Amino acid sequence: MQTLKEKSLMGLSWNSVQQVATQSILFVHYLLMSRLLSPQEYGIVAMLWVFTGCAELVKDLGINALIFQEKEITQKNLSTIFWTNVGMGFLFSVLFWFSAPLLAHFYHQAILHTITKYYAAYFFISAFSSVPIILLEKKFQFQKLFYIQFTAALISLITSLLMAYDGLGIWSLIAQPILQAIFINIFVWIKAAWFPDFVWEKATFLSLQKKALPLLGSNTLSYTTRNIDNLLIGKYFDEYALGNYTRAYSLMQMPFQLINGIMIRVMMPAFSQIQGDTNKILNIYLRMIAMLALFIFPMSVGMMLVSDTLILLLFGEKWAGVAPIFQILAIAGAVQAVNSPVGIIYLTCNKNNLLLKMNFLSSTISITCFAIGALISVKMVAYMIAFASTFSLLIHIYTIGKLLNFSLSKWLKNLITIILCTTIMAFFVFFIGKIAENKLVIFALQILTGILVYPFLLHIGKIPAYQELRKIVLK
Repeated sequence: MQTLKEKSLMGLSWNSVQQVATQSILFVHYLLMSRLLSPQEYGIVAMLWVFTGCAELVKDLGINALIFQEKEITQKNLSTIFWTNVGMGFLFSVLFWFSAPLLAHFYHQAILHTITKYYAAYFFISAFSSVPIILLEKKFQFQKLFYIQFTAALISLITSLLMAYDGLGIWSLIAQPILQAIFINIFVWIKAAWFPDFVWEKATFLSLQKKALPLLGSNTLSYTTRNIDNLLIGKYFDEYALGNYTRAYSLMQMPFQLINGIMIRVMMPAFSQIQGDTNKILNIYLRMIAMLALFIFPMSVGMMLVSDTLILLLFGEKWAGVAPIFQILAIAGAVQAVNSPVGIIYLTCNKNNLLLKMNFLSSTISITCFAIGALISVKMVAYMIAFASTFSLLIHIYTIGKLLNFSLSKWLKNLITIILCTTIMAFFVFFIGKIAENKLVIFALQILTGILVYPFLLHIGKIPAYQELRKIVLK
């Protein structure tokens, strides 16, 4: 029988394959779609996604996370969660259908009326797959998840690309998530060895909901904080500004989504099996943020330093407005990355109410900052995100430090060598940028410098996270 460590390493391997493969095809799709569509078209769809993203977050009422949080969960509970998902998915589909005129009026974009009605179907379709997918994750069956999610993503992305090439514009962006949800449903019910009973118990639902409410509130606050900037820019600027901003934000999140997607999905089921053991939780948490920093710090800083040429090469001149915004957001992305595991810590320690309180404090400050930034410029909103992300990180470090008995200095000590290696690499990359005039030559030399210098520094410095990674890879 496999130990928790062996299961985690196996899950890490398969989840790494899935994340790298999925993010690779997403990146290619991202590049090609940028050549076919304009910032304005992306901006209009981003106006819709501000609201649909929030609906996607709250439609399960927070109870899906309890599948991870509970060491053992009964078939009756799982069935109740499943049918709650289906019911709420249907409710949100109806809600968005009838809210379409209001959304179009809010942004003064008539086309939102039509595309919102079509996108509404997504909520009901996606509701059927959430519980089977979480059960596969909880059982560390990441090989099955790879086949399911990668295949569905590949089919939907190719279809949306063909639609964009055929001149369907915004509709190609609307169709992609709906098609992906349909194919995930088909594949997950073929692969998943679980089926719900035809039962929904009110008492069970109320018991689950009581546990989930603080988490639901916390997640809603977090989402609002992360997306109020899109709402404000879409409302008070225009679709072109929002298109550039969302592209910069998406580019900032690429390293974070790749590495964090691998780590978080594997560690959530691992954390669920060590509840109550403070020393183990602290040890895994510190190793986890070190591994995140090991990859994301140099990627974020490196992309920031080469952003002018990078964006022109990737997206073309019509996206030139992305670079100044991205240069600010890159640092916020690195901060958000090492802050991302804190939610798991609160859940593992059964401190859902404390998570809600901390997120409320963080969200209040963040939303205030974003509102001030929106009164000035889009770039100022980006500066405010960097400030708010740092503030949120500090208050969460302080709070979970109390739970796990560690200090800010211990947290920094865990990352200081990685920060130092990143800083030295950044100096070399920046210096290379000053010794030639040809932009393409400079870009190539800067990329090569970063690729060579950073691993060399990790190796000679015997950085613990790097040494641990080598053991995992060589094993």
